[in-house]
Amino acid sequence: MTKMGRIPVSECSCVSRDVASPCGEITHAMSLSQIEAMSLSQIEAMSLSQIEATSLQLTRKIDKIATGSYTKYASAGHRYTVILCQQGHGRPQGLMLRCVVLFTASQAIMCKSGVSMPKAPGNTMRPSAAKDDGQPINNLPGLYPTEDWVVYYWDVEPQAELRSRRAVIQLPHGYADACPEVWIGGSGCVHNVRRWGVQCYTRILQDIGFDPSIYLAHDVEQFPSSEDEVISILINATHFDLPAHFVIASVQHPLLLFDPQGILKGSYTRWHTYLGALAYMFSNGKVNGYFGRLHAENRALYNEALTYVLQALQQSKA
Repeated sequence: MTKMGRIPVSECSCVSRDVASPCGEITHAMSLSQIEAMSLSQIEAMSLSQIEATSLQLTRKIDKIATGSYTKYASAGHRYTVILCQQGHGRPQGLMLRCVVLFTASQAIMCKSGVSMPKAPGNTMRPSAAKDDGQPINNLPGLYPTEDWVVYYWDVEPQAELRSRRAVIQLPHGYADACPEVWIGGSGCVHNVRRWGVQCYTRILQDIGFDPSIYLAHDVEQFPSSEDEVISILINATHFDLPAHFVIASVQHPLLLFDPQGILKGSYTRWHTYLGALAYMFSNGKVNGYFGRLHAENRALYNEALTYVLQALQQSKA
């Protein structure tokens, strides 16, 4: 399988300007400044070898683009990657994968117009530690009275399959009384969704009179101070790993949280899309984009990119 950012000799490409490719033809990699001056028809008329060489050259800028330190010729980069995707039918698989990577980069540039960029992965992208045993999920079993909530969510499995799932989480008793009913898209009592699961608001515990201090074990070996143990209890009471490989949550695939009476009290649609999860998995974490904006503004391009990455990931796992 082709590694992102590297073009094998078998694809007849080169890695520098104005040098002979392994196929014996001269390949000219275009710079973003040159692309900026080109018309749409000129970009579409670029040869396959020229597109491959240009793709490699631009791919090397992705790290700078992702950190926001490279913003010059943003419109050119965006225009080029769109053309690359639109004209990509029948081209080598490696080029299509670079197309998706490049679009991630151009999307990051376009975020300069006001859309915030995802933060560094950190704890948000760790694998889930939840067991898939069908039992209610409670991080502190028996410590305090609880109530059963049902969460419906979407999971992208290691083989790239998209699967709808259901789990029961146990929140402290009284939590439902402090959460208003919401429509899909309203966060309600859901604070965040992460690759590993769901985070509910800890502040609601204060609203219902939940006092973590009465549950302290005063284990000085595990917690240097009582404050550390209090924080641990608050987090464990409201943050739940879900049985999943990669939890996604988007407008197309929302996470839904229902209280014990079956009333929707929380949802989330601002996390990774299906394409975002696949791109992250295929690139081993190098591409960490939600792709929600792409899905909203250019559904056709989103679907095309999804097809490319899905096929490549499935082939790599075969």
